[in-house]
Parts: sequence; structure tokens; C-alpha cells
Amino acid sequence: MESLRILVAEDTPANQYLLTRLLTARGHQVRLAEDGVEAVNLFTAEPFDVVLMDLHMPNLDGFQASSEIRELERARKTHVPIIAVTAYVSIDSRARCLDAGIDVLMPKPINTREFIELIEQFPRRHDSPISGNPSSLGSQDL
Repeated sequence: MESLRILVAEDTPANQYLLTRLLTARGHQVRLAEDGVEAVNLFTAEPFDVVLMDLHMPNLDGFQASSEIRELERARKTHVPIIAVTAYVSIDSRARCLDAGIDVLMPKPINTREFIELIEQFPRRHDSPISGNPSSLGSQDL
């Protein structure tokens, strides 16, 4: 498996730690964003292969951040998979995910095996390493 460049947008430190540990243990490069604003800024500045997006974050929630990322992609003519990782799965949240351009909804708590299989199905899109310091620290298609 090639190393993927993964943007993790998550505001809870325990979840940041868990996701980062799972992904880096598999050899993936991770950048953390603590809210939706930071996620959009990082996405604008750096290439990523996959985005993991918490839906409930301060400043700009995951729905809004995903919509902004999709707007940026329309201009670039690209598409990076966005996986919503959330504890709150409802019919309304599924509809909002679709409207925001989110590709997959992964409920918390995550099943580690399913999570890794989901992430690693996506191809590597970029060859350059992440600029700056990379962090060291049941899926359902919509």
C-alpha cells in the first residue's frame, strides 16, 4: 500500500490521537485541522488524497467545510474523497452529507478494520511530501 496524504479535520484531541495513530501506523502521512476553517485552509495550500471530516466542529462545521472544499475542486477540476466521521448518524445528516459533497459516512465509534479498508481503497494522487511537519501522533457509502 502506498502512503496516502490524509487531511484529518477533527476538534476532539482523543479522536485526533486515535485517527492519527491508526493512519501513521499504516504508513500514511497525516495533517490535522482542529476546525473547518483550518481544514479548508490546509486543503487550499496542500494536496491530499483523502479528507476525514468530523461533522460537528467549531467555527465552520464539517458540512460547510466540505462544501467549501468542493467549490475549490470545481475550479481545479479535481475530486478528493471526503469521508465524514461522526457519532451522529441520522437520515437528516445523510442528506446533508450528500448536499455537502461528502462521499462516505463512517459512524463513530469506528471499526478499525473497516476504517483502514475504506481509507486504503483510494489511490494516491500526489507525489510530493507534506510541507511543514506531519503530525506524529462500520463505513457506509452515501
